[in-house]
Amino acid sequence: MELWRPAAQPTFISFPLADATGFALSGKGALTGTWCAWGDTAGPNAAGNPGFRSLSNAFTEISNTAVYAGQLAATELPAASPYVMCRFVAAGAATQYLLIRTSSVYANVTGIQGTNIATPVVAGTMPTDVMDTLLSAHTVAGSFGERLGTIRRNTMQSGSTTYCTLDAGASAVNDFYTNRMLYCTGGTGAGQVAGISSYTGSSKGASFYAAVATAFDSTSIFEILPSAAFGPAIPTAAEIVNLTWATPSRTITGGGSTVGAGGIDDSTFTNGAKALLANLAWATAARTTTGGTIDTVTLVTGVAALNANSIDDGSFKPGARQLLANLAWATATKQVTSLSSTSASDVTSAVNAAFASTYAEPGQGAPAATASLAAKIGYLYKAWRNKLTQTNTSYRVYGDDETTVDQKATFSDDGTTATKGEVGSGP
Repeated sequence: MELWRPAAQPTFISFPLADATGFALSGKGALTGTWCAWGDTAGPNAAGNPGFRSLSNAFTEISNTAVYAGQLAATELPAASPYVMCRFVAAGAATQYLLIRTSSVYANVTGIQGTNIATPVVAGTMPTDVMDTLLSAHTVAGSFGERLGTIRRNTMQSGSTTYCTLDAGASAVNDFYTNRMLYCTGGTGAGQVAGISSYTGSSKGASFYAAVATAFDSTSIFEILPSAAFGPAIPTAAEIVNLTWATPSRTITGGGSTVGAGGIDDSTFTNGAKALLANLAWATAARTTTGGTIDTVTLVTGVAALNANSIDDGSFKPGARQLLANLAWATATKQVTSLSSTSASDVTSAVNAAFASTYAEPGQGAPAATASLAAKIGYLYKAWRNKLTQTNTSYRVYGDDETTVDQKATFSDDGTTATKGEVGSGP
């Protein structure tokens, strides 16, 4: 950067500080720099040139703007040197060089109209009513002082820890303030900083990348600064683990109905999902009957034989045992010894009608502890047919629209025992 300044006069200079990628760099505190005289033909390393020397004064940041300002002493702008080179180095920042050309500066003030200048400008200085004015005093909309300090300054209409509504005069353009820094200068939450992740112009609503400690409200005074850019927050380790488990496809190995060898892979599913899939795998497979009993040859490996119209209680969950008992009775040939006033044809008609009837799937709600057989079968069919989701904290059964959660249950795994809670109502 090249500047023009009068020689042999103390003068103020300011400059922006950036990192190696060009982004504005704030919060570096007081910067100390070095300077050297620079001739037309003799550089800083020429014979007789003392090289870089420390500047007399430190340079400080102007209100979190990444613009740093300070004063050069008269001795640091020697009249004998047509140029002066200043160098500033700060951790994390690109080295900043300022080449200052020393010259005489004149201004014709005879044409100035209006009131007299109260304090004449001394050559090489700036009046104190400019340089010593607080940045908070530059509040005239559209002025250079207001634009230099902030993009927007006002009082919030409302707020929370993750969201705020800016003043009614804020921009109506979507994402106008996105990826900018919001700094609370007064009222509730004073001193807090938030990165704006999105902005809706119609509602003046600004969402934050990360929650602040104290919720903002209608007393919170904010500044939106131009010098800082924010990006999305880095996900936590727990969030990454949950996402990794939820997104891959899960497979059933072996095709069997037991959990373990020849059945559902223990390493693939949690216990609640394994129990559900074991029951579904058995219930949906085709079964044949021989002489009133289910043929053991057609059963998959690991499922206990169903002999003499009985079911081995040790093989199935209670709900599955009841279902299979009904199936075993319905598929076998039965001998009716006494029907009283009911004829065999009436029984056959009733049974055929029951099997031919259609039933709507159960809707949203908690399954009753005591329910009809039709309701129980309906829930089993729904859990087999409809969309299911399983995470490390929850299990959900969706409605036919694949959007509404009709039933859900909690889920946990402490590394030793996986626990699925009782199924309740969604959403």
